[in-house]
Amino acid sequence: MKFTDSAALSGMRRTADGYLVGDVLCARTGCQTYRASEIGLVGDGPIIVYRPESAVFDKASLATFAGKPVTVGHPAEPVTADNWKTHAVGDIGEEIARDGETVRVSIKLMDAAAIRAVEGGTRQISMGYTTPMVMQDGVAPDGTKYQAVQAG
Repeated sequence: MKFTDSAALSGMRRTADGYLVGDVLCARTGCQTYRASEIGLVGDGPIIVYRPESAVFDKASLATFAGKPVTVGHPAEPVTADNWKTHAVGDIGEEIARDGETVRVSIKLMDAAAIRAVEGGTRQISMGYTTPMVMQDGVAPDGTKYQAVQAG
């Protein structure tokens, strides 16, 4: 399933080369509510997805963040070597770590327009990624009922 999650930029600073670097907390554990259409399902009703620690902090899963391109918005197509110049404004660094119940990634913006947007007040980014999901009713450890669970 394809997910898009909003995350806040923090600790942004300029490098000597004029790039903008900082950290993003993303991909948190627990239950999150999506519209069905946001996760590739038919309809627009709410779907609560449970993300267990075992899936969010899986070593192989964390490694997939490193080096990914950063874009403005969500391109309609996956970003590949063939279209990177069209979509990318920066990248995710190699430092991927657990930070409480979220994943912390380092981010570098290298596009002047994207840097101006952040310096002008833009503070939200949206992480787009794919992950296995199982449609299954259940109850999370905090008592929240869910309709799907992230499986990897």
